[in-house]
Amino acid sequence: EIYTDTLALDETGVALRARYAPGRWVVAATWVRYQDLAGVDDTATTEDEVLVMARRHLLGAEVTGELAGIGLWAEAAYNLMDAEWDELEPIGQDEWLEVLVGATYTFRGGVVVMAEGLYNGRGAEDIEETTLWQWMALLDGSLRYLGRHYGTATVQVPLPLWHLQGSLTGIYNVTDGSLLLSPRVHYDWSQNLAFDLYGALSWSDAEEGELASGGSGVYLRGRFSF
Repeated sequence: EIYTDTLALDETGVALRARYAPGRWVVAATWVRYQDLAGVDDTATTEDEVLVMARRHLLGAEVTGELAGIGLWAEAAYNLMDAEWDELEPIGQDEWLEVLVGATYTFRGGVVVMAEGLYNGRGAEDIEETTLWQWMALLDGSLRYLGRHYGTATVQVPLPLWHLQGSLTGIYNVTDGSLLLSPRVHYDWSQNLAFDLYGALSWSDAEEGELASGGSGVYLRGRFSF
């Protein structure tokens, strides 16, 4: 559990976004302030008070558009945690930069390819530098990434003749060498009934790779609508 005092107005979130769209390109800027996980209080008297929330300030910019039929996008965000660091040990970093770049292309047959790269300045350069508290924060969703560099790619292939759509997504954590592959097959049995078969296959160079921590598995899901 994340420790907080009684709910106060100062703990609410605020977001402002400005957007400009000249032609096929869109440029936007964002400012956000909200409560987020800050760090660990080693002097806490109870376990509920160990993980501490504080104000997170985010200043971001993004640009999206198309060039020669290729969809392109880039996002960057500067983050600052407003906390009393004399009393806390930061989880990750107290000040960091995030950068995301990506591209997508759709071929004539409907095949779609997409690739993205992420730099997460809050992450560790070496997986051995991460702490137990960071792993716990990752499991409960308070922390999104442990590593610093990630890459992902997706290939999506439609097969309308057989009412099928297949895709393969791969995510690679450069920091610890862990890889997650997620194949998926979607089948439209009828207008009201559809099935999804998807899986997760993971590997890691490190003993405790982030993307391999969840193991491997296969899942089948059906959806009926009326």
